[in-house]
Amino acid sequence: MLTSVISPIISATPGLPEYWNIVIAGLLILLSLMEVLAATQKWNRDINCSFNIAIIPLILNFIGIIIFKATEVI
Repeated sequence: MLTSVISPIISATPGLPEYWNIVIAGLLILLSLMEVLAATQKWNRDINCSFNIAIIPLILNFIGIIIFKATEVI
């Protein structure tokens, strides 16, 4: 009886979140910063690792966005 009163209603609609363009902009900014810093004397292994930690998930999200947009068009 109690579960019928408290049962939540969850609905998920398939699609891209509203912030997908921020993911792409952030990826471009991080890749640009990585290229600029790689040309300076400040570049070292720790900075490279930090950038990779931030860039790899954004690249995976970017690939997912491309796949979703491609299937949406087809």
